[in-house]
Amino acid sequence: MKIFGKTIVRIGEPIQSLLEFFKIIHEKLRIDPDCRLLFRGEHRDYGETALQPQVFRNECWIQNEDVMLNNYIAKFPEAFPKGTSTFDIIVNADHFTLPSRVLDVSYSPLTALYMACNPDSTDTKDGDPMVYIFELPKNDIYNWNSDTVALLANVARMKGDFDVTNPNHDSLSALIHQIREEKYDYYNLYEGREHEYKKILNQIICVESKMLNQRISNQKGLFFLFGINGTKQNYKELSFKDSVRISSIAIKKEKKEEILKELTVYGYDKMTMFPDMENVCEAIKEEIKPTVEKKSDEKKDEIQSLISKLSVNAEMALLDWLKAKLEITSTSSK
Repeated sequence: MKIFGKTIVRIGEPIQSLLEFFKIIHEKLRIDPDCRLLFRGEHRDYGETALQPQVFRNECWIQNEDVMLNNYIAKFPEAFPKGTSTFDIIVNADHFTLPSRVLDVSYSPLTALYMACNPDSTDTKDGDPMVYIFELPKNDIYNWNSDTVALLANVARMKGDFDVTNPNHDSLSALIHQIREEKYDYYNLYEGREHEYKKILNQIICVESKMLNQRISNQKGLFFLFGINGTKQNYKELSFKDSVRISSIAIKKEKKEEILKELTVYGYDKMTMFPDMENVCEAIKEEIKPTVEKKSDEKKDEIQSLISKLSVNAEMALLDWLKAKLEITSTSSK
């Protein structure tokens, strides 16, 4: 199957353990030292819409991408002082699930595996989780402050009828004006080179972000930033660069819980992956609840086992047992 111009190579049968996953990754690590491996987990195989940014999943979101982003900025102006790059704003918005044109990936294969098996997924449809592996040259990873990043990111601030194929349309002028809000000399860099815009805009690039929050830092996050092919609606013709190779690993859905337990041993859990206060509190509760329930069940089983073995003097035997338990507890607490 081809996705954004790339044939995705499926590796073997669905894995059933962390050990199987490690073996595959170990083999993949033997690549050109000038390349980097990036990983992304998805809750199931989405077919032709796999590896697709959220904003592309609804025509209304694409048409109103600028409205959503501007409303987000208006609601939290203190978070975005003048000069904050549009790319930073998009990454921040994506962090809080606002539909965006970035796709988050990670340097960590275990982060991707956790995300693929994430028990808090809102996707209720059945299917094997997927981990995608991107192999790309180090030189293909852009810095967050790159002019190319500014150009592609600010497409998100343009209206739904943005169109660089129409010479009579003021789309490019509007885009340059918007970019100069964060890069005052940007127009001077590109003036008279309008023909290059279409080529630059028609890209999917990988961007190493600032560590804007603890989640990005913990998840070792990067982002693929998607451009356009002439118009904002014409995203399906975009392609990853020829130098990018993509493969995939399926995870047997029945083994998700076991793999998540294995990942916990390596420090990959909800508290680490989503270190916001709300998520940390939820993770703390989840850790305590099973322990309490387990102890309660063990005590219940112990009592029921004892009662089943009691003779005619059941009441006395039970009292003796409880008394002994209390004495042990009292002694251990001193």
